Amino acid sequence: MLAVSILAVVSSMVGFALSSTVTLLSITGNQKDIYRQARITLDRMRDDLTATIADGEVGFVGTKTEINGQQADSVVFSSMAHLVFDGGRSEKGSTTISYKVVEDENDPGSLKLLRSDSLSVFAVDDRDKEAYTLCANLRSLQLTYVDSDGQKNDTWESVPENDNEQEPVLLPAAVFITLEFWQDSEHKTVIPFRSGVWLPTGSIREEGDGE
Repeated sequence: MLAVSILAVVSSMVGFALSSTVTLLSITGNQKDIYRQARITLDRMRDDLTATIADGEVGFVGTKTEINGQQADSVVFSSMAHLVFDGGRSEKGSTTISYKVVEDENDPGSLKLLRSDSLSVFAVDDRDKEAYTLCANLRSLQLTYVDSDGQKNDTWESVPENDNEQEPVLLPAAVFITLEFWQDSEHKTVIPFRSGVWLPTGSIREEGDGE
């Protein structure tokens, strides 16, 4: 009886240790994937925003949105950071880039960030081009726009009127990005990531308008 009791205690301890190890490995693996997604997403958004141009047709529109009570901002702008993934044409030029957050149909309670890229010279062909998933397992995305005076805004809308083609497209001087990823499958804890992007074109244009 004593031997059986000792064996049961030892087996229980070994099982607990193995369970803890598996849980730790799972958490570590999830965190590694989250950090990889965050790095790729922030790098891509920085490259796109840094190459922003003032396009009178597209303008620069940042919208504050919520999905299931969580912030899920979107933004549309013109940039010179065109990407080609499918082996198709690789022409360079102005492209319309859109970032949009949607619900993840494969993971209820999570969001995912979509990026679309439509080269302006092929606008007729590429306007409905399918967006690809830049990152998943998101809790929220918050975008903050800063003007040349340092004022922060939750939204940004600069689209010239159709009857005034000479009206300038005012770009933000900076955009601050806050990404929150779910750390666990139960959606109880999050890992936040923050980054700021300065738009040289926006700063120069607004300073010039103020002179």
